[in-house]
Amino acid sequence: MKEKSTILIVDDSELNRTVLADILGDEYNFIEAENGARAIELLRTHTDIDLILLDMVMPEMNGFEVCKLLRDKGRSTPVLIITAREEEKDKILGLDLGADDYITKPFSPLEMVARVKAQLRRATPTMVSQGILIRRMVSTRSEPSSTMPNPPLMDLPMPTPPPLCRAIRLMPRAALPA
Repeated sequence: MKEKSTILIVDDSELNRTVLADILGDEYNFIEAENGARAIELLRTHTDIDLILLDMVMPEMNGFEVCKLLRDKGRSTPVLIITAREEEKDKILGLDLGADDYITKPFSPLEMVARVKAQLRRATPTMVSQGILIRRMVSTRSEPSSTMPNPPLMDLPMPTPPPLCRAIRLMPRAALPA
């Protein structure tokens, strides 16, 4: 099992890439790309990338193009856009093209760390260390089989819901606001 998550930092500024890696610290492995075209090359050869931190304004291939290409090719790696473009239309475009989150520069280092952790938490394929059970369908076939009417179930853990969620779930329906 992989000990550290791998993050691809895509930004044309070496200083920005260094600052992001410094903010996020030693608990991650980092791969860096100076433009979108290089990011696509790295994504073809590195299958272990858990998160992409993606700038929008870059030479050769901008972040919007990278995000669209990834999603068009079926790549589901989480993408967190980090950019100075703060107009609503840019945020909507980035999210519509498949980004999972969008943060504008300058950003709070603590917020960046929290957003990265949130994306990695949601993207983790097996959450065995967190200790709760979820049932997920797993099938190795693309078409239905007469010998296997239902795909096998696989037990995967899920995080415990916060106390407020549990309290709301236990409340009688009449007690909930309309």
